[in-house]
Amino acid sequence: MSEVRTGPTEGEAAGGDDSVQLLVANLFRRSAGAIVAGLARRYGLEQLAMVEDAVQDALLEALRRWPFEGVPREPAAWLRTVAERKALDVLRRGAVLERKLAVAMDPDDTADADRARGDDAGLFDDDVLGMLFACCTPALEREAAVALTLSVVAGFTAREVAQAFLVSEATMAQRLVRAKRRLRESGARVVIPTDAEELATRLPRVLGVVYLMFNEGYDATEGDALVREDLCGEATRLALLLADHPATTTPEVHALAALLLFQLARLSSRTEGDGAPVLLESQDRTRWDRRLIAEGFRQLEKAGRGDRLTSLHLQAEIASRHLLAVQFDQTDWDGLLRTYDLLLECEPTLVVRVNRAVVVGQRFGAAAALLALEEASRDPAASGYRWFFAVRGHFRAKAGDAEGGRQDLRRASALTRSTPLVRWLEERHAALLDSST
Repeated sequence: MSEVRTGPTEGEAAGGDDSVQLLVANLFRRSAGAIVAGLARRYGLEQLAMVEDAVQDALLEALRRWPFEGVPREPAAWLRTVAERKALDVLRRGAVLERKLAVAMDPDDTADADRARGDDAGLFDDDVLGMLFACCTPALEREAAVALTLSVVAGFTAREVAQAFLVSEATMAQRLVRAKRRLRESGARVVIPTDAEELATRLPRVLGVVYLMFNEGYDATEGDALVREDLCGEATRLALLLADHPATTTPEVHALAALLLFQLARLSSRTEGDGAPVLLESQDRTRWDRRLIAEGFRQLEKAGRGDRLTSLHLQAEIASRHLLAVQFDQTDWDGLLRTYDLLLECEPTLVVRVNRAVVVGQRFGAAAALLALEEASRDPAASGYRWFFAVRGHFRAKAGDAEGGRQDLRRASALTRSTPLVRWLEERHAALLDSST
């Protein structure tokens, strides 16, 4: 994070709480997962719950102190230091093994640290990647493990995890509580697997976490930015680490890496200066990152060396077809539709149906897109999915149903907590209103 003020300005002690709360919230989103991963690696993954509590306490202390003392020059480092101090306090009070406490007190003693971590060290040098495998435990059902990992390691709020699974925030909050309770009651150890078979069992869950991390960065649930470049970059970094690691270099991993690289390459063209989204047809293709695209195609070539066609392979293929079109009107819509049909067989989800409807609309017109969306509307999750209503509103308006389009855009706006996206939807709603008067 860039340097910020080191002391409160005039009136800030009394009136700066809102800005501090916003800063702390952003730090939580960007840094909490890495801090948890690093401290859990140091003190032992069996101390994960304690470490998570220590990081939460550090964030609360920042909220109490920073409005009066000013924001430190390095806020993330301050949070890590305070969280570490709080974790040490808990370790002392709990009379944890003297050897582990000595390691925590002397971070330079790497030999002791390696011995304290035992089997958890060595498989993955990256703390965050190791934590992903540790938290994606088979002691939980797949969805529960992925959701809990997004919360603990990626620092997702309950609302962001809920958006990833297209359920309500209250429902997801309950699921996270139950997942933690089941993990606690099962007595399962939270450790990084070292056995090849167990590693392979957890890998699909880890890929799901990385995929959803990128999705949240690409289309943020809430806040003042539609795109979170830090989260997209971190997810892509993790995917490339997995693709390069001898224990995890599978065709499906390469497919994920290709998909994320293709999407990352277009990131700078996805928003206007005010943060509003730019649709694919209006994006400046000269701004697409050719270096990332080239690496994406290298990963896609490696993905094709297996004998399984997965959802990630098909999604990477779809992304590559968009990139191969020099201009929007040169897009291979027939090829895209064939790939979406295969993807729908492999993964018949609401998101796939909505995205496929967009391609149908480009190829056959608004009426055909609305028929495809009618099928998507039968999914119970559609009632809470903002892009279902945004896309249907667009095609209703194109089909001549301005009032239906306005209703859907209002519904999409009501389901949105992303400030630039709300503004964009409201502008499109106003344009429809003007066109009908």
